[in-house]
Amino acid sequence: MKRFLMMFAVVLAVLGVGTACDDEPEVVPEEKKFLEVSPATINAKDMAGEYTFEVKASHAWTAECESDWVKVRKIWGPEGTHTVTVAVETTQETSKRTATIVVSSEKAELTKQVKLTQAAVSAERLENRKIYYTTTDGKTIKPLNPYNVFNGPTIASNKYENGQGVMTLTSEVIEIGTFAFSEFETLVSMKLPKSVKVVGYNTFLGNPNMTSIELNEGLEVIDVMAFARCPKLTVVKIPQSVTKMGMAPFAMCPALERIESKFAVGEGRYLVYNKELIAFAPAGMTECVVPEGVVSIQQEVLKECRELTSVKLPEGLTRIEVSSLRNCESLQAIEFPASITQLGMGAFHGCKSLTSVVLPEKLTVVEMSLFEGCSSLAEVEIGSKVTLIEGDAFAECALTTVVCKAATPPATEWNTFGNAPAELVIKVPAASVAAYKAAECWKDYTIVAIE
Repeated sequence: MKRFLMMFAVVLAVLGVGTACDDEPEVVPEEKKFLEVSPATINAKDMAGEYTFEVKASHAWTAECESDWVKVRKIWGPEGTHTVTVAVETTQETSKRTATIVVSSEKAELTKQVKLTQAAVSAERLENRKIYYTTTDGKTIKPLNPYNVFNGPTIASNKYENGQGVMTLTSEVIEIGTFAFSEFETLVSMKLPKSVKVVGYNTFLGNPNMTSIELNEGLEVIDVMAFARCPKLTVVKIPQSVTKMGMAPFAMCPALERIESKFAVGEGRYLVYNKELIAFAPAGMTECVVPEGVVSIQQEVLKECRELTSVKLPEGLTRIEVSSLRNCESLQAIEFPASITQLGMGAFHGCKSLTSVVLPEKLTVVEMSLFEGCSSLAEVEIGSKVTLIEGDAFAECALTTVVCKAATPPATEWNTFGNAPAELVIKVPAASVAAYKAAECWKDYTIVAIE
């Protein structure tokens, strides 16, 4: 028996069966400790972006970077294989810059590094991130909504030094968006970078002290009312690269003397795009002669041209859009060509010097507020095809005589003739006198037959 026990002990020793206590800590063999990163180098572009590398570890690990332009998205992980994302900001440097990402495992007692190199930005690309401007008070301005007005880029810095402001964005500027620089009391001038493709809707609307804007060659789109209500703007040069223009980009710019553009005619006074008059340079002008071939005067194009006494319209013109001549206070007369089919809402609102008007024969609807506030308007002739006169069409006028050639009394809406007295004489076809005397609104006035 004794001999058997001795032999059993020898077998256990050969098999490596130990007698250590279960609560002793396990010793990890050296060859099982590992920490690997791949790739160990990252080459980043000059623009903001994200890059990845892989971590393989035998134990828990951490990752960190001291450079403030690098953000490590995953800063720790357990054992195993993991993908780490690194976000890099756009550089403003004209020389390359480097950063080190340190990956370490305390338990494995190992450390690895990932070297990240970001390319330098070229001088041209850096310039395309800058918007130059001047102000009356020598202080900076910034867009009303700086976070999305440039459709991607945000403001990296904004300084006013050496007589001008320089707004630097995080990437090249492609679009100057809606209302970006509108209604700044102090803005005097601005120069756009060469990368800009779009000037958006109302971008520079209502800048009372703006005298100049330098638009870049390469610009493709100028949107609706982009520079409207800039009363000190005098000359604008539109680059040859522009292929699309929105409605009334220079409406209510009374000091505008000339528009230099491939779309300009009449010594730069008129801007015609797709056969539509979209802009007029009114400074020093008392007469507007709409160019031949124009089929439409777009919304607000002649609005508040307060010095105009005469507007001549070409045959072939079919539409005068909403508020096109609103508040042309000196306009004394308007003669419509036979081709006109539409006069937009409020087109002649507030034309205080108009005394009489003959509406075009093809007109079927007298739109809302068409002549509202024409306080000198005494005589109106309405064509035979009119079927509806909308609300306030002749409100606040000085009507004494209205000739309406329609055989059937046109339908009317609220306040059609405004405060006109009952003595207002309305002349209608002899066969229709009874119908007018019975019709709503018309019956409130003096109905007589056309002589």
